Amino acid sequence: AAAAAAAAEVDTAAVQLAADVLHEIVVKQRQHVRAALQNMPPLPSLEVLKEVNHVLAQEQHRQGPLQQLQLLVGALQHESLAVRHVALGEVRTFLLQHKTFMGDALSGLLSCSGPAALPQDAAKQKAGNGTAAGQQQQKGHARDGKAGSGDGSSGKLAPGQCRELLSELLAALLASCANLPRVCSDHPRSHMLKSMKQRCAQCLGLLGAIDPAHVKPQLPRPAPFAYRAESCLVELVQQHLVRVLQTACDIGQLEATSYA
Repeated sequence: AAAAAAAAEVDTAAVQLAADVLHEIVVKQRQHVRAALQNMPPLPSLEVLKEVNHVLAQEQHRQGPLQQLQLLVGALQHESLAVRHVALGEVRTFLLQHKTFMGDALSGLLSCSGPAALPQDAAKQKAGNGTAAGQQQQKGHARDGKAGSGDGSSGKLAPGQCRELLSELLAALLASCANLPRVCSDHPRSHMLKSMKQRCAQCLGLLGAIDPAHVKPQLPRPAPFAYRAESCLVELVQQHLVRVLQTACDIGQLEATSYA
């Protein structure tokens, strides 16, 4: 009991220290880091982070729904489980609050003719889709007599944009809960892992059924088994040890990774 109480005090002190640092950077130095705040991943809904989250909401809500969703898709691919857990909750909130935007995206997806391109062909088509989308927006602006904001809220997305956006969202949702660590039911992280799966399922349910012929989500490929000696060491450091150092949640894991 004494050890558990001491660990709780350490965790509380660490959270308060992190909150103080974020308050200094996000709140007090807001005018100097405004551009970076728009790309900052979502933070947990804690009382000590209330003012920080309020500032982030103000900065990020200046963006349109397209930019907000793209930011969340990036957060779903973060190395940290805690960041992905919070991002899943934010995606769920986004899908509930922007039903019109998502409905337009799904309608644009259905209006695409032909099956979706394979992942290896997506890069070749991306430039063409962007050019076509820009031309379509310019025609719409000339017809309306005014320029839109370009944030996805001034009109419907182009069909190519809808396909790309929904493919990236599906891939990020599926990958966010892939290869989660298996822990015992009494493990401190078991509740968060279970919550991640539930939030992911809720997001997929809100997104609805999508014809797989219209999307081609590109999931990460498994690492190859055969390496040369030099490339094996580079892969071990860059893809494994560094990632563990970035997301380690206890001192023992940090010490073991540092020793390795």
